[in-house]
Amino acid sequence: MTRFFDGGSDITTASPPFSGHSAQGGSFADTFAGEPIAGVWELLVCDDAAQDSGQVLESTLVFDIFPPSNDLIENATNVGNLQANFEDTLVNFVLATDDASQATDCTVTLNNAVWYTFTASSSSTVTAQIDTTGANDDEDSALIFYNGPVGANLTQIALENSGSNSCNFLDLVTIDAVEGQTYYLSAEANFNTTVTIFGDAILSTQENIIDGFTYFPNPVQNVLTLNAQTPIEKVSIYTLSGQKVIEHTNITSTTQLDMTALSSGIYLMNATINGREGTFKIIKQ
Repeated sequence: MTRFFDGGSDITTASPPFSGHSAQGGSFADTFAGEPIAGVWELLVCDDAAQDSGQVLESTLVFDIFPPSNDLIENATNVGNLQANFEDTLVNFVLATDDASQATDCTVTLNNAVWYTFTASSSSTVTAQIDTTGANDDEDSALIFYNGPVGANLTQIALENSGSNSCNFLDLVTIDAVEGQTYYLSAEANFNTTVTIFGDAILSTQENIIDGFTYFPNPVQNVLTLNAQTPIEKVSIYTLSGQKVIEHTNITSTTQLDMTALSSGIYLMNATINGREGTFKIIKQ
């Protein structure tokens, strides 16, 4: 607790939490200059000098609130070459500003945007996802990819026209990244949450081809259809953390997997057909 008196020693001579010391008049900004201020504060203002009585006529507390460091496209967080998942945990969207609304060819805005950027090291699929656990409705978050030069500002970017990317309220979006092209991701939300960006490179090394085996649609919303030339011995769906969420054995060569109950995100499908095994990336919308 911090207590401000009408008498006593100077608060700047005390140690946190400054209990029992006075501001000695002047502004709080001057009083706290150079002192650690992180943490939870309790403030008590009292008049106990000479045991007299009094009334606090006026007091003002002003807190400087800073947006996230990647609040502007010029300060976009560089996520590297996406050889591994990039995760930005509990982004403080509430303090972000609305510069994304100034992008020339997209009008979706939630007034709370942060930016990420990368230059594709290979031509592959890139997927972004925002955790919607704290959302109240479908229009509480948006992910939008743009392309442009390195170090672009809002007037130099264009809406990326590939994959599932669009100027819309989406919490999971993919693009077909082209080697050497620089991309920008605007992430917007009305609540603090986590943004994850997945690069295809982390999955492609484990992905195999089984002759005659197809699956569609991908991305999928509800039902994933599997087609094979022979009966499917086993098919399993896993989260990226390794949790098995669906498994079927000894099924027909054409079958459907109901993925309606799964949360939006990226999953791995492991299929065994005629003794051959393959692992494939599935995007659930």
